[in-house]
Parts: sequence; C-alpha cells; structure tokens
Amino acid sequence: MNVSKSSQSTKKGDYVRVSTYPYKGDLGQVYELSGSGRIWVKVVPRVDYEMAMLYDQEERKARRKQRIVPPKKFFNVEEARAKHIDSSKRIHPRSGLTLDYVDALDQWFDNGYLV
Repeated sequence: MNVSKSSQSTKKGDYVRVSTYPYKGDLGQVYELSGSGRIWVKVVPRVDYEMAMLYDQEERKARRKQRIVPPKKFFNVEEARAKHIDSSKRIHPRSGLTLDYVDALDQWFDNGYLV
C-alpha cells in the first residue's frame, strides 16, 4: 500500500492509521520510505476473492460501488490458488523488492501482508 503524504518524523517501523477505503482506520506499519516522500505501509489485507474472480468490468464496477469491506485475513498463496487465482514472485517496479503479486487483484504481498 502506497501513501503519498509524509511527515518529517515518520520512520521505518512506525505504526500509522490508514485513512483510505477499505483500510480506513486499520493499523499499518511503515515498510519503506522513498526519497520522494512516499511511504510504503504494510497492513493485514482485506482480500476480496469474489472481486478477483469477476472478469466482466461492469460487474466489477457494481461490486466496487457496494463498498463491501472484506474481513482482515493474511494473504495465503495456497488459498488463492484453490480459488484459481494465480500469484507469482515479482520484483516491484518502484521499490525493487521481491514480493508476491496477484494480477487479478493488482496487489502486492509480503509474508501475508499487503504492501
């Protein structure tokens, strides 16, 4: 999860509150800081597998409008594969870190956390 606002006192390992949907109010930990002031936060994900399995763009838009907030649960590669959702290890283009990437969700994970 990438946040663009930064305060001068924020450092790696600090805990922060997330202010964007669907993680609003969730506790996150500062994972990385970039030179441009961007903050990478890791949080326990709220993976919406049903959304990931929708291929029709109109259905995806309708589900987003419902603003369903899935429960917090660590990402599990085996569970995703059981639901026919593929993930792969990739190098993140901005951070250079090797993370699990789920194309259907367009999200990056590290040890079960959303990054």
